[in-house]
Amino acid sequence: MVNVLLLAFALLGLVGVFLAYMARRDRYDDARIVARLLARQPAAPPAFSLDMLEGLPAPVQRFFRAAIAEGTPLTTVRDVTMQGHFDLGSKEAPNPQPMRARQVIAPPLGFLWSVDMGEGLGISGSDGLCDGKSWSRFRLLGLFPVARVGDSPDHLRSAFGRLVGDALLFTPAAFLPAAEAGWDSLTWQSTGPDSASVTVTLGALSQTAGIVLDGAGRLRHVSFQRWSNENPAKTYQLQPFGGDITAHGVFGGFTLPTALTAGNHYGTGAYHVFFDVTACEPRG
Repeated sequence: MVNVLLLAFALLGLVGVFLAYMARRDRYDDARIVARLLARQPAAPPAFSLDMLEGLPAPVQRFFRAAIAEGTPLTTVRDVTMQGHFDLGSKEAPNPQPMRARQVIAPPLGFLWSVDMGEGLGISGSDGLCDGKSWSRFRLLGLFPVARVGDSPDHLRSAFGRLVGDALLFTPAAFLPAAEAGWDSLTWQSTGPDSASVTVTLGALSQTAGIVLDGAGRLRHVSFQRWSNENPAKTYQLQPFGGDITAHGVFGGFTLPTALTAGNHYGTGAYHVFFDVTACEPRG
């Protein structure tokens, strides 16, 4: 009996060591990717001037005039800290948890969103895309895996959609043709007096996203058809994703969101707000 208990404790110890090693490896990988993304910031970006808007549709010109002050260096990398709530439940049975997160975004290379959420038995981890690979990996107590997916064409396509949607929020210069951010192609179209859509491609990946502006030309809504399996059938399909920007602030010449909500099935009866940012500070 004693030998059995000793063996059981030894096995538990080995499992613990392995889990600690994997968690440490993930944190090291995240730190490496953050450094790679931050290094994409242009060393000497051109300054924004209104003549860069020539030929763009009228609502798109309004968007850029509101988002970027004339003379602002066209930086395309942002480091954003945020806090709010993340709903781990569903629309029918919500389970919002306090959230503190950091997102480093460098389109078109990628992004990394790292988060700590919950009280007591907290969940932490990251969601990201870099160098053509994507992942979602989260742990309980920083040790026990609760989700680990990625390295598939479906996940990559979904992550690319998030990259485009989040970049519209925090790195508007990446969508200014004159900034030459590095997309394979970038096309703007007017969809109304206060709305427009942008389509970008990178290799085999393509994403179209729509924006709606307020009276001052600032972002009010961002939405797109996202490749996602967040549906009852748990099958990947195109479905609406988006959110609302509820507050703005000025950061180094950029007018960017400081509060927002977002979720799956945006604009439908199934819309579920799972992402509620009450305060964020974009730097870069």
